[in-house]
Amino acid sequence: MSLGSDDLQTSLLQHATPDVTLRRSGSCAVAEWITSVKARLRSSKNLRSKLIALVILVVVTVILIMYTCLSCGGGTQCAGICSFSSLKPMKLKADDEVTCNSTEKAFIGKNPAKRLPQAIIFGVRKAGTRALLEFLGLHPDIVVNVVEQHFFSNDVNYSKGLEYYREQMPASYEQQITIEKTPKYFIDIMAPERIYRMNHSVKLILILRDPVVRLFSDYAQLVAKNKENNITYPPLEEMVLDENGEVNLDYKLVQVSVYYKHIIHWLEFFDLHQIHIVDGDKLIIDPYYEIYEAEKFLGVGHKIQRDIFFFNKTKGFYCVRQCTSSTSPPCLGETKGRQHPPVDKKLVEKLRTFFEDKNEKFFQLIHRSFNWTTLIV
Repeated sequence: MSLGSDDLQTSLLQHATPDVTLRRSGSCAVAEWITSVKARLRSSKNLRSKLIALVILVVVTVILIMYTCLSCGGGTQCAGICSFSSLKPMKLKADDEVTCNSTEKAFIGKNPAKRLPQAIIFGVRKAGTRALLEFLGLHPDIVVNVVEQHFFSNDVNYSKGLEYYREQMPASYEQQITIEKTPKYFIDIMAPERIYRMNHSVKLILILRDPVVRLFSDYAQLVAKNKENNITYPPLEEMVLDENGEVNLDYKLVQVSVYYKHIIHWLEFFDLHQIHIVDGDKLIIDPYYEIYEAEKFLGVGHKIQRDIFFFNKTKGFYCVRQCTSSTSPPCLGETKGRQHPPVDKKLVEKLRTFFEDKNEKFFQLIHRSFNWTTLIV
């Protein structure tokens, strides 16, 4: 017995109303519903009825899928339907025309209070620590301290106690993470143990750049600061090389770039899984992906969207779109991203050779490697 046009439409619509059973069973319920409708279509010999039923089938199927996804809350029963929620981030486009996604910090509950940081950006100098802090500060669940505290690397500050340190932090709500940044912690011999004593489960973030590029960036900053005081800083070659023409290990800028010597002290107190390493070279060309990975490490939801970043052609790097009520500057200041002075190619080659084995030791310690031999200085 075949169904008439009106009877078929009524029958389909009766089966199109989602219920509690559908919400619980997820994609299985959707599949069963579609199977039942297909059976009814095969039983109908009327062409007009089949066409009408087909339209209803498509519309209702879309509605059911959307309803199922929204109802299941992303649980395992939604696998195959709601899987779009776990998509990897897309690559950035160098485009000034972007929209600004709101990341305003609005919470309901207890009054905010000053808390010890649950995460610390502890290095490394001239690798992008400021940019990383500013970008993470866009997240509604993250509160950043914009002032480098030098608490764990300065004996005078440390002697003031943790209550003093707590008072230096910005106010935050219970569900927010407070982040402090002091790049000097990375090279300070006492900082790892002192931080461990404060909180042995603290989350640590280390941002790195090619050690040769980092050295040149550090040197460029010293030259600029001395120039502001009408002081001429010695040429790079005189500082980096000793009297025998070998790399000068006594020069502080060289010492900072020997990463393995510093990370050893941190691994004495913290497991590697507590340290998230950000690729500072990639942060420059693809900040969204590096921030996405940092969000996962910190255990906060993915709230910093791709289109909040835009490429500033004047500065030559990515900035953030200014949002309503945002206190963060859209771009870093003039002291960031400054041009490096011209460097002789032979000096670059000498430095790369010098750091080669030291980089390998660092890679072995962190169980990860970076392509630091092909970057253009």
